[in-house]
Amino acid sequence: MVAMTVIIAYSTPELAFLAADSFRWDLVQRRNLGPVLKIHIADERSAFAMGGALIDRSRLAAGLVEAHRNGEPFADAARRLSPPLFAETREKLRLNPVKQEQFCISWYAEAETQGCRINRHRLPEDTLDAVNGLDLMGPDTAWLAGKASKMMDQRVNAGQIALDEFAFQLIGAAAARHPLNVGYPAVAIVLRRNGSAIIRNDLHPELWSGSRSDFIVDLT
Repeated sequence: MVAMTVIIAYSTPELAFLAADSFRWDLVQRRNLGPVLKIHIADERSAFAMGGALIDRSRLAAGLVEAHRNGEPFADAARRLSPPLFAETREKLRLNPVKQEQFCISWYAEAETQGCRINRHRLPEDTLDAVNGLDLMGPDTAWLAGKASKMMDQRVNAGQIALDEFAFQLIGAAAARHPLNVGYPAVAIVLRRNGSAIIRNDLHPELWSGSRSDFIVDLT
């Protein structure tokens, strides 16, 4: 599996955080389709991030938003909507084959009064796992996880981390290492148990103005 994107998720009972870059390389057309949205807001308490390859993620994301607003859980909607989209791409690949696995991974973030949660859903295998703390994906996920761990360790003594700055720096490092797979601008959102939802669309070197207090979380 080669993930041509960076997605970062962080979950505690008090908040659910998602961040992603906006680069999308189309393996069939062999061109950059970005910038594209990889974080999608379903309502004031729900959002999701989506990455993958050889499936129309934009159409799947639009379908998930519509289904969620009609009361269908994210995972159920993804199970229903993804098979024809996978099949559609497989048909295109008959004429233009590429060596890449078909997959889609979504992180469903939901904030409720009893607590926040993020679930990681991989298709077509249909594996669904709860995220506790940090989870991420990148072109080289092992390298990215190591980089993230070092960044976290540097902030342990302070007892806090600004997740927006953390994501901005981590995506920047990945973009420098994988310029054909990862790119700015990046987007971050934090959903909190109290019902607040803050989104940043300015995670870009030319727009960055520093971290915001809404994105600060205690490291315990």
